[in-house]
Amino acid sequence: WREDGLPSVKVWDVAEGRCRRSITVLGVPICLAILPDGRVLMGCSTPNPHMIVCDVTTNTVHDLQGVLLQQNHTGGVNAVASLPNERAVSASDDRTLKVWNLAGAVSLYGSLRVQCLHTLRGHRGRVLCVAALPRDRIVSGSRDKTLRVWDVSEGGGNCLQTMRGHTGWVNCVGLLPDGRVVSGSRDKTLKVWGCIK
Repeated sequence: WREDGLPSVKVWDVAEGRCRRSITVLGVPICLAILPDGRVLMGCSTPNPHMIVCDVTTNTVHDLQGVLLQQNHTGGVNAVASLPNERAVSASDDRTLKVWNLAGAVSLYGSLRVQCLHTLRGHRGRVLCVAALPRDRIVSGSRDKTLRVWDVSEGGGNCLQTMRGHTGWVNCVGLLPDGRVVSGSRDKTLKVWGCIK
């Protein structure tokens, strides 16, 4: 937050331990991912659920919206991840994940309109985390205590695998260098998963 009470994105100089730039955004950032071109993709929950793309070199901020209104999330965005081929994925309180085509973004009235390639449904609770996997796959974790592996290729959009084992919400997920997935849960455990399809 800035001194004036507005939410902001801060760019830090880690070596010097000071803020280099503060950029005001319209919404409270919950999560972020760095895109290959250096822009920052953020998910927000309030005052309305949406995503923001921020260029920290030019201080420009754009709302990211689906080409069609019904493509947007209806709940807060809890996690985002960058995918190959100028795509990104978002995870939401609305129990869905959405895969976005950033390559064809059209600027319209201060927002970037992008095509939603897939809406992934299957979790029975809010989707709290997502990570990119090799071979056009992603893994998501949810309040339903499961992880799901999804095919996000051009012809995909389906759940390949559901992994059960946590007794609490799955709050975070990541990919280990050897290809295994690690998840953290409200049940106070980390689990390492092999055999990802």
